[in-house]
Amino acid sequence: MSFCHNCGQKVENDERFCSNCGVRLYSEQESHTVHKTGATAKYGYILTNLTALAKKLKVNASQIKELLSLFISARKHENIHYEYIDVSDAGLSPRDSWEKHQKVLAGKYRHSLYHENKKIIYVFIIGGDDIIPMPVVKHFRPTGYEKDIETDILYSFLSEPDTQQKLEKWELFQYPQTVHTGRLPLAADASWEHLENYIHRCVLLNQSKGLPLNEAYAQCDPHWKKVSIEVMKEIINSRCMPSYNPPIDPRFYYQYIFLTPDITVDVVDKVFNADARLYYFNMHGSNAPSVSGFLGQSIIEGQGASIGISPRELARANKANIVVTEACYGAKYIQKRVDDSMLLSAISRQTMIYIGSSRIAYGAVDQPLQSSVRTSNADIIAQVFMSEMLSGSTAGEALFKARSEVFKRTPETSAENMLTVTEFNLFGDPSLKASGTSEHSKASETDVLIVPSAVTTKCEIENLYENKPGSILSTVRQLVNINLQHIREKIDKHLYEYYQIKPRELTHIFLNKYANGKKEYTYAYSLGEYTRLLVNTSPQGEIMEILTSK
Repeated sequence: MSFCHNCGQKVENDERFCSNCGVRLYSEQESHTVHKTGATAKYGYILTNLTALAKKLKVNASQIKELLSLFISARKHENIHYEYIDVSDAGLSPRDSWEKHQKVLAGKYRHSLYHENKKIIYVFIIGGDDIIPMPVVKHFRPTGYEKDIETDILYSFLSEPDTQQKLEKWELFQYPQTVHTGRLPLAADASWEHLENYIHRCVLLNQSKGLPLNEAYAQCDPHWKKVSIEVMKEIINSRCMPSYNPPIDPRFYYQYIFLTPDITVDVVDKVFNADARLYYFNMHGSNAPSVSGFLGQSIIEGQGASIGISPRELARANKANIVVTEACYGAKYIQKRVDDSMLLSAISRQTMIYIGSSRIAYGAVDQPLQSSVRTSNADIIAQVFMSEMLSGSTAGEALFKARSEVFKRTPETSAENMLTVTEFNLFGDPSLKASGTSEHSKASETDVLIVPSAVTTKCEIENLYENKPGSILSTVRQLVNINLQHIREKIDKHLYEYYQIKPRELTHIFLNKYANGKKEYTYAYSLGEYTRLLVNTSPQGEIMEILTSK
């Protein structure tokens, strides 16, 4: 028994045409010839635990194997050759460490490379943290509210030992990235249908040779509307964004992007495009259990934030799509139910690829009194990922390029650069691409370094001040260096003059010391429940960069 590569219908081995869709079927020998004479084959692994997955979904392991065979057969006709690795065959359970899972993966990778002459490019993890554990690493700028980061990036480095230690020492990105990794998370209340539907959507995409990016929807916080337009520039130029006539009230809409909090979750149904193929959200997120959607902060002082989009809206999408979000905790999913996570709600319905962060993300803020617009960190991830997808990159290649660009745009690697590259993960099949794009994109080979070696040096971070009752830092070190107070006064003046931000609570002052001798201060401010501001200055107080949490 085999499957139609076009629609997924079961077919007998001697059938020449599919009884369901009518497409011509190829024998194994013909199929091999087609792939051999076509474009260069790309290889990948499906990494899962069949025993744990079958138990979670309440099905037999053989049923999952049959579904994966359908997926593998379909991807072969796109010249993507997957094989699955069942870590339960190696005696592993989800309770075992991620290092043990990576060891199995790395061993298989070496066997494929040296004994089968196959260079693996993609790793597609099937299951959430309760099936294949998600690594947790130390934060690059730890504070009282955030000390670690959940990331799948360590599964992308299979040639090096001690990957976590290398990452935490800021050394890992000097080494080759061996594969592009994506994960299909399954909710705490996931059913067999959630896995089956995703696989069948992948199969159906073979009809269009990828996902058509012909229509997009965007929503943002009004403080980042200019930045969001810059991020979306290539999407807008590709005529994916609809225009409205008569024009929409500017309180709710800026050029091509809807604004929250004026567009709230109570009225978003009236503007949400359920037929879009690409969704972009530059909004606030939260790790609070009671907040599952994304928010926008009012531009009116003291009016707070409102939820503008919820998991319910993404569940209404009618067509296979891609979601890109800059929100803090925009990709939270561990121990969450489908309706309590934007990621899980999206990917259990129509979303094929989801890009989001596991922790607080940082990006640029609009400069009201300046015409120039700059992007940073999370903005770059979103901007370059979407641009690369339009250019024909696969999702894995696109995220690789986006991560690389974060480092290329800064003279020294900062803690926020490292955080951004580590916390943004890809959810879905990393080999998927958009349709109607060039067959061969400009995407880098997987063994190109993410960080240019000249830039990759750990920054030593010293906590000079912490706004904490009874803290020695807050009572002694601030007095030792009176210059810190003068710099704060300059920052307060700058924020009010250029951003109309009144002086706020200072939470931390950090001293950043780079290996080349350069020093910077980072002043961290709290601007309310959902917004933190980071201001980087020279030792003399020259303001070099302003970042806002998403």
